[in-house]
Amino acid sequence: MKKASKILFLIGGILTILAAIAFVVLAGVGFYAVAVAEEPNAPKWVVDLVNELISKGSTKEEALGSIVLLSAVFIVQFILSIPCAVLAFVSSGKEKRGLGLLIVSTVFATVAWSPVCLVAGVLGIVSWSTVERKEREAQAQ
Repeated sequence: MKKASKILFLIGGILTILAAIAFVVLAGVGFYAVAVAEEPNAPKWVVDLVNELISKGSTKEEALGSIVLLSAVFIVQFILSIPCAVLAFVSSGKEKRGLGLLIVSTVFATVAWSPVCLVAGVLGIVSWSTVERKEREAQAQ
């Protein structure tokens, strides 16, 4: 399980970096859409997006507010993805990982929406509790 955890942390770190890039791009697109929505020559996709949200029963201000809120969530996810990716690479590279590192990595994977890192963290915690802890106890004696 330890080897699987390390491999999944490596894959999860790479995927989290890609997700972080996607979060920034999506946030930028959302903020751009809100910025140009009031202009008379706004792009068609912005007008279609706002009209779609208005047709669902909201006003134009509510529609633009929901786009801003979603873009802000993407910015928060970007900020959380950075330490998640760093911790994933640290966790995959260390030979002897402590329980604290695995728990922190798993928590950041959860809040950063990184399911591969989450699985890697759970596998690492299970591996630590079953194998590595027993090895350390045997060495202490």
